[in-house]
Amino acid sequence: MISTVADLTKWARLVGTGALISPGLQAERLKWDRLGDNDDNWHYTFGLEENSGWIGHNGQIPGYFTFEVYNPELDATIVIAMNSDKKVNGEQGINVLLRDISKILFPNNPVNVPVIK
Repeated sequence: MISTVADLTKWARLVGTGALISPGLQAERLKWDRLGDNDDNWHYTFGLEENSGWIGHNGQIPGYFTFEVYNPELDATIVIAMNSDKKVNGEQGINVLLRDISKILFPNNPVNVPVIK
């Protein structure tokens, strides 16, 4: 899928609020179980990940990454589109960028993307 930052901003909010599905299905989708890499700060299920209150998803094609997250408590969205697939200190650069930018934008509530190398 090819998209724009504006469209991804809309999509992140719609997915994070569950606006496109029933409240019951959204509640079911946000039930996080300890499976695989899931821990207290990071959850992944049903095509969504949750990092310390931020709900979203990332995507990639060769040479291009996106990461979009929405925080229902803050009613805030962060969308990053990056046309590079280079690693930074052994991990995907988009993860480093999201962590760093979210600390600037929301110092009391940053996105705690796990360090995966």
